[in-house]
Amino acid sequence: MAEFFDEEPETVSSPRAKKEPIRERPAPLPEAGTTDPADPICPVLDAQLADELALLLETGLTEDMAVHALVPGISPEACARAVVRWMKHPLMLGAVTTLHGGKWHRLTPDQRISLALSKHRAQCARYLMETEFSSTTGLAFTKLSEARSVLEKFTAGEIDPSDPLAAFARTAKAVMEKAAQAQSERPRGYGPDPTDEENEVLN
Repeated sequence: MAEFFDEEPETVSSPRAKKEPIRERPAPLPEAGTTDPADPICPVLDAQLADELALLLETGLTEDMAVHALVPGISPEACARAVVRWMKHPLMLGAVTTLHGGKWHRLTPDQRISLALSKHRAQCARYLMETEFSSTTGLAFTKLSEARSVLEKFTAGEIDPSDPLAAFARTAKAVMEKAAQAQSERPRGYGPDPTDEENEVLN
């Protein structure tokens, strides 16, 4: 019966039946200073944009908000691509490191806590600024009230006991102070005390 067919019929074993659609490779990233070919409005990240983006994020803006602030009129699709590409870009990582005064794991505990609390307060301020009090109800109103309370207590020099980041800061500080106190109260001659070793050499 095969001679009556002009072409080989598509069966399970037919090569044509197994053929999968060709997957296009992602386009390479354009060079800095040009625009994204997928969206002419969106520029490619350079050092100046990275610095501005890092500063905007420190003000409490979300990543997509910061991109929209830098590139007015950018499409939602291009904004999503920019967030994915820019946030992991070496220039962006370098800008954040410079702004923070060093890489995160190289900072002291006090520096990391200070940066975290500062970012938390900035986000509270942004939420308070962009949320209309008169039309807010339910969970949004609760968040609005908490954000206002955090900022009011901070400006008054008070510590908010309900702030989880502040609680973490207090716990970390207490642990460090306890360790320092235990070190100072350690009996002389207990453990490798450098002062005792030096005295033994001198004697």
